[in-house]
Amino acid sequence: MPVADVKFDMNLMDLAVEAGDVVLLTGNDACRQRLVMACHVHKGNWAWNLNLGVPWASWFRRKPAPLGRAVQFLRNYLRDELGVADIPEMTIEVDADRRAAIRYTFTLADGEGGVDSTLLGV
Repeated sequence: MPVADVKFDMNLMDLAVEAGDVVLLTGNDACRQRLVMACHVHKGNWAWNLNLGVPWASWFRRKPAPLGRAVQFLRNYLRDELGVADIPEMTIEVDADRRAAIRYTFTLADGEGGVDSTLLGV
């Protein structure tokens, strides 16, 4: 079943609207948006499910950050997202300001090819 989702405008923090219509995403674009949104949910910050999200604070309060553990957690967490079959490559780099750049390649369950993507500033 192909992945489809409503496009979310990260700059406006609202639904994306073009010519008065809500924009729909499908395939790689929908999957990329779901992965980005999943990475922006910090564990314990959503009132209706405190277990949902990524434990960014517990990882990046420590020096050095446990990047291997973070990569393994993210791979498992993101594989659970609808439409993701595999994440064969993933790296995390942390800058001096403790901001993470996550680079990954994913393959969709419907067979669409791998897509490289980068998530900055988590």
